[in-house]
Amino acid sequence: MTHDPYGNQPYDPYAGQQPQEYSLDPSYNAQQSSPPGDYPSYGDASYGPQDAQQYTAVPYAGQSYTAPPYGEQMPQNGLGVTALVLGICTIALSWCCYGLILGGPTGVLAIVFGSIGLQKANRGEANNRGVAMAGLVCGIAGLAIGVIMLILLLALGLSLDTYPT
Repeated sequence: MTHDPYGNQPYDPYAGQQPQEYSLDPSYNAQQSSPPGDYPSYGDASYGPQDAQQYTAVPYAGQSYTAPPYGEQMPQNGLGVTALVLGICTIALSWCCYGLILGGPTGVLAIVFGSIGLQKANRGEANNRGVAMAGLVCGIAGLAIGVIMLILLLALGLSLDTYPT
């Protein structure tokens, strides 16, 4: 056993005695039958639905946890997000050696999904017009980069003399 400089004895769970309870509040009585505060006890009949109003959660300012009213639909933002993801992938793939082969299909899909997403946003069916526009622009830019890379690679390949004379 180690020596305790404060004189406390180590707790032995098999001794049959409970450890002494310490409290920072000298007015606290360890033998109280109910918890401190104005909380009702377990079997108290006053605790129930009549008290539920004071414990409801309040949403943050500007947030709403309600579903749209009956008849209204949730915004259909999936096409705009898909266009943005595909547009970013097109730009990344267009810098590869085979950029137009890898980035071409994703660029065409980004342009298609972006234009459909813009149409939905203009009709009010979606609320992410900026995301759909960014996906459309990224798809066009990725295809343009892929075409430029293909032209540069063809020009470089034709300019190299592969057969020495």
